[in-house]
Amino acid sequence: MGTNNPICCPHGPPGDRLWVRETWADAGRGLIYAADQKAHPLRWRPPIHMPRWACRLVLEITGVRVQRVQEISEEDAKAEGASVMHEDDLGQTWTSRKRGFESLWDSIYAKRGFSWDSNPWVWVVEFKRVRRRRALELPL
Repeated sequence: MGTNNPICCPHGPPGDRLWVRETWADAGRGLIYAADQKAHPLRWRPPIHMPRWACRLVLEITGVRVQRVQEISEEDAKAEGASVMHEDDLGQTWTSRKRGFESLWDSIYAKRGFSWDSNPWVWVVEFKRVRRRRALELPL
């Protein structure tokens, strides 16, 4: 997108940094993150209440573009975590990650009016990991 475009990505332009929030708990002598634990009796706090100082993952936006959802490539579908083998509600299977992404997309957005078939415009935000801090975490 050019600099004259009045529409800006809601996540920021390339170079901006995003801090990733996650479910966490203060164990008194350090932090514990739910993603690292199987089960723990602590009082978990939701990601929305995570202060910036507790963040352990920072991402830098490296690219932003707009495209129709059906334009996703096989490589981008893989980066989104789409499965290479998927079985849909009709018992059909396929080995295309793009088809897996289509099924995943519809499971999340179809009921909201943004089905795969409606081919909505989407933001494609590429990023790289800048930092992962572990200093405040308790050992596993």
